Amino acid sequence: MKKFFSLAALLSAALLLSACGGAGDVNEDTDPYALKSEKLQNEGWEEAFSAQENYCVKTVLTNSPTKKEGTMSEVTTMDFCNDGERVYFSMCVKEGDTTVYEAESYADLTDKKAIWSRSKEDGDWSEWDSETYTSEQFAEFFKGFLPPAFARDASAAFTYSESENGYTMSEDGLSENAEALGGYVDGVLSCAPSFEEGMQAEKFVLKFTDGKPSACLFELTSGTDAPGEADEARSAHIPPIPHPYPMPHIHITRHGTVPRIIILLPKVERIRPAREAAPAHVACSQLFYGYGKARVTLPSDLPPLSES
Repeated sequence: MKKFFSLAALLSAALLLSACGGAGDVNEDTDPYALKSEKLQNEGWEEAFSAQENYCVKTVLTNSPTKKEGTMSEVTTMDFCNDGERVYFSMCVKEGDTTVYEAESYADLTDKKAIWSRSKEDGDWSEWDSETYTSEQFAEFFKGFLPPAFARDASAAFTYSESENGYTMSEDGLSENAEALGGYVDGVLSCAPSFEEGMQAEKFVLKFTDGKPSACLFELTSGTDAPGEADEARSAHIPPIPHPYPMPHIHITRHGTVPRIIILLPKVERIRPAREAAPAHVACSQLFYGYGKARVTLPSDLPPLSES
């Protein structure tokens, strides 16, 4: 079987980001929480979400289980760049100060429609694995790295907050846009291991720089912090997983009329139902930058494509 980890585990690292600068002063090292959003008029708000094919995104997901003393937070960092013809993706998962998983991918969006992926195993990188996909499948893979386009028609749900340095979605807005917001959040979470769909957004903040989305911040709860279980270590819910994490395999299926990616992990016997393994609290930050400036160079030593 082909080794792939999702296009959150799908698209790669080690790319040359020579020109992946940023919109205004925004770059990969910008603090998304400290970044101050510019204020937009209605026309500018709608234009901000126009389609982009050349940009970078840095996503950081922090799993901080509530009421679980002694449990270290798990931080997943994903770097993604798309220059319109090639894509780069890298993922790093840390528990405390310990790196427990690293993976990277490159994608060719031209005639080949190919993805090369590898992960770090016992401190060494595995061999590159490759596969070809259709344009529709690529579009599905990338959805977790797109600016939140659903917000284009939901400007009334946002109010500029000086304390948040950006536009915050109101409680009514969170409720009224629950389906669209949930779809966006699920798309982001589907790109990383250890997260499940269906978490509820308690907070959603948008920031803009040079008329484009520059930061997206949200906080989620799973609603699984059940009495008597919340103080147990995460290991009490999930059996030990060998490091690096097993490489999932991608399976395209359909949910209603919308194609979805199902990440197939090697089967492991859980001590408790999978639902109880969900994190109680997740904070996410996304930086969008390098509009029109991203450059991705495929390594010269990538192997020939695998036969289908």
